[in-house]
Amino acid sequence: MSRKNAGIAAFGIILFILYAFGVEFFEAVWSFPGKRAVPLMILALVGTGIYTTLKLGFPQLKYLKHGINVTRGIYDNPDDEGDLNHFRALTTALSATVGIGNIAGVATAIYYGGPGALFWMWVTAFFGTTLKYAECTLSMKYREMDALGFTAGGPMYTIENGLGRKWRWLAVSFAAFAIICSFATGNAIQAFTVSDQVYSEVVQLVGTNHFLTAKYALFSGFSVSIQQIINGLILAGRK
Repeated sequence: MSRKNAGIAAFGIILFILYAFGVEFFEAVWSFPGKRAVPLMILALVGTGIYTTLKLGFPQLKYLKHGINVTRGIYDNPDDEGDLNHFRALTTALSATVGIGNIAGVATAIYYGGPGALFWMWVTAFFGTTLKYAECTLSMKYREMDALGFTAGGPMYTIENGLGRKWRWLAVSFAAFAIICSFATGNAIQAFTVSDQVYSEVVQLVGTNHFLTAKYALFSGFSVSIQQIINGLILAGRK
């Protein structure tokens, strides 16, 4: 099956599960086996980070100086293959890492878990650094380059090209969920955060009864103001 057909099939399956079982099904999978036990997803992520760190000999410490030198551009060569230099590649990777999880996520964790949550965030960040190192390295190793010299890589290419074509179903599933996630954590939440902040500032100036800030209920549990619509249109239309 081609990648295109496999992608269409994956989206069809995901939409069918959403229609048949609702979002609660995916929430149950994420929190399995239950709220009173440590979810298997957390054990898998942190456990993989610990295993990778021990297996690779603590690369986040061993290659720290080398990483700084790469970022400084010491090893940049204009003749190297690829679309981005080392620094731009780093900032591209960070753009998908620093944001919702490191700003809103940290604030939410401290709110619910207290200052002690900081310690566990440090622990997971330390081992998560190795996962990011391994992910970027494998993405470089298993990336693909077309006839025009443009590259395409990421976990989906690592899965298919690294594990073999028999694992294409997993690569396609990852890509499908990544696309769905991009509309939420990649766009919707960030756009809402910016819009809500602008709205709160305007409310301080004109109050909540102004025609721009007065909210109108669209359906149960959701209301929106003209100000927020304007914010959304500006964010959606920006280049």
